[in-house]
Amino acid sequence: MKMTRSDTSMQTQIAKEFESLVTNIITIPKVTTEAFRGANTIEVKDFIDSLIKSTDIDSDIPTRLRTQSLKIIRKVIESENKMCKTSAIEWEGEDYEPYKAQIKDAQDMLTKMDLVPLLCRIISKETRREIKEEAMLVCIAALLGGNEDSQGAFCEYIK
Repeated sequence: MKMTRSDTSMQTQIAKEFESLVTNIITIPKVTTEAFRGANTIEVKDFIDSLIKSTDIDSDIPTRLRTQSLKIIRKVIESENKMCKTSAIEWEGEDYEPYKAQIKDAQDMLTKMDLVPLLCRIISKETRREIKEEAMLVCIAALLGGNEDSQGAFCEYIK
């Protein structure tokens, strides 16, 4: 009997469902505007803000959920690249160049939402390896392409 974690087709399906989840999060303003006829629109920023707060170093949610929250935040940036379904750590310049402006917009939005202080706290204080590793992947996505706003926020936080 194969374990679910080692079953490649199951892992592929899980990855597709996760991508679908991220797409639904990104399109939540449009969906809620249509559903509630403009009376109650949920913004991506509101949802991401909740993820940032629940993922912080003092969070008591399970490690797996904190890791997945960070992954969703990372995917908000990475999903702007329509050419690649891989993590930003694997991208070359030509892999994301056509989507650089959209990626920058996502990076800037997250930077304005205080993502950088969250990442710095996690990297400096978190003891669980999987959370720290995912935070590093979010850092790579946030800094991709030399985003000056993200770089500036990291520099400011370190001071």
